[in-house]
Amino acid sequence: SGGYYADTDVTCNVPIKDWTVPKGIALITGYETAYELSDPLRARVKFSRSEQVEQWFFAAAPGHPVLKKSIELLVQKWKEGKRDTLELTGPGTFTDAVYDFLHHGPMTPDSKLDLPVHHAMGPPGQMVWMLQAQEVSGFSGFTAADPWSGQRLISHYFAGTWKR
Repeated sequence: SGGYYADTDVTCNVPIKDWTVPKGIALITGYETAYELSDPLRARVKFSRSEQVEQWFFAAAPGHPVLKKSIELLVQKWKEGKRDTLELTGPGTFTDAVYDFLHHGPMTPDSKLDLPVHHAMGPPGQMVWMLQAQEVSGFSGFTAADPWSGQRLISHYFAGTWKR
């Protein structure tokens, strides 16, 4: 029947029924970083990709191709001996699956996601809706002050707060 997924360290600030998502959307997720991070900054904040899609919250229709591709990539990476959590079951694999679905092929080190926010992407019945990073996070690890003044739909507390 499809549904919503959120990590245990995520809170909903606006009821999902009140989000302005157009009809026909089959997958909702958000940019975790909607710009390219330098390798040193990416390593410091422990991101899998210099530009990545968050997977600590998403909503999907049953059988969405991004979810199927995520599982295929997880199995492939496991067989290759990869064991890093962020790469294997986290944003690395999910970003690769979203990229593959929208760009019809695998992501390479030189690939750019180039995904517009608040724009339906993909074929009818499988369209993806991408939220801005600031809408889906109360965390800003990149600047001293977070300039976002809009409504945060959800907040993620990061850094293993679920372990505490």
